[in-house]
Amino acid sequence: MDANGPEDPLKHSKSAGVWFVYGSLKPSELGFRQIEHLIDHHESAQLKGYRLLVRDGLPAIGIDQSKTKMVDGHLLYAKLGEESQLASVIDAFELPGNYEVHSAEVSNSSGISIQAATNFLKYAKNGNPEFIESSSWSVCDDAYFRHGLPTLFHAAQNSIAGFHGHGNSPDFWKDYLPIMGTFLNLWTVMERYVAFSQPCINSDIYEKNRPEKPSTMQEHLKALEQSNAGKKALVSVIHRPNRPVFRTDIGRRSISPNNPLRYWYQVRNNSAHRGKSVFKDYDLVRHSALGLSEFLVTLLSQEVNGLEHLKKLLDVNGIK
Repeated sequence: MDANGPEDPLKHSKSAGVWFVYGSLKPSELGFRQIEHLIDHHESAQLKGYRLLVRDGLPAIGIDQSKTKMVDGHLLYAKLGEESQLASVIDAFELPGNYEVHSAEVSNSSGISIQAATNFLKYAKNGNPEFIESSSWSVCDDAYFRHGLPTLFHAAQNSIAGFHGHGNSPDFWKDYLPIMGTFLNLWTVMERYVAFSQPCINSDIYEKNRPEKPSTMQEHLKALEQSNAGKKALVSVIHRPNRPVFRTDIGRRSISPNNPLRYWYQVRNNSAHRGKSVFKDYDLVRHSALGLSEFLVTLLSQEVNGLEHLKKLLDVNGIK
């Protein structure tokens, strides 16, 4: 072995259908719904001699030089005949650009050693990964979810409405830049949710197209809008889009207010890339930040075990 993980790449474990997972694919986490229909059974397990690290918000495993630590996770056993399909879905979920599959010896809940496939970071030394002290990781531990989102929600809800002044004035930028920063950081929260849940995988959009490349953000947002979770969360959004915005990268094409997630994403793109008048951006960005903050608080409080308390933010602000 070396610092990047096992030297021998996985050969037959993909077809064996036994996987060790320690991130969002664990039972009760966001990603498990993508593979649940392919799983015969699962059990808790430990990978000894390794420890958890986080890079770009994503969990991974690295070698523990002291050989005293371990990583808590789950062994997943594919249904008979679904071994290849399970490997395919996990491959699409974990993104081959970030992870690579290796075989590892894992201890199950009875202390029996079992050979399983698991994902290690590619180029583990790159990107300043950080080791964490805990032996387990959960989506609810994400700092942007637990601490960032409440702060961003309050920043959006307390922002100033209806700026009246010139777009070249210092006063305009004192008000505009904070709400623009809030809006862009809310999109960071959304991007993390997508990374942990990959809503497009196993949706009708994905099943019809079976793309060779990873799904785009637009495809993930469309799938989320059409999902039960997305529809339920949108019910609590007070500040819904109320006029069209336009894409200019593929000709002038309008994005309907009836597609809120894709609408807010286009507002993000237009404003970040300076596709609109600065002065006209203020109310549009603020209104979008309000709506997106309401959506994310509702979504995560319903979707992520351990973040149910976020719902109180809506109650305090009179949002049902």
